[in-house]
Amino acid sequence: MPFTDAEKLAEIDREMQLRHRVYKWQIRSGKLTQDQAARQIALLTAIRMDYAQKVKRAEPIGPLFA
Repeated sequence: MPFTDAEKLAEIDREMQLRHRVYKWQIRSGKLTQDQAARQIALLTAIRMDYAQKVKRAEPIGPLFA
């Protein structure tokens, strides 16, 4: 099933919210270090920026003569 870049971007946003909540617990419990969490969030943020640029480029510009 193909997904649009906008759908992928929305899913990345959802995943980032989830990770922020889960990583706090994992760091406190010792399952994840602060550095590991920061790296993973940074990587996901970079992916999000890539998709945000794709979505922005794909948006219609609007009428030429309004």
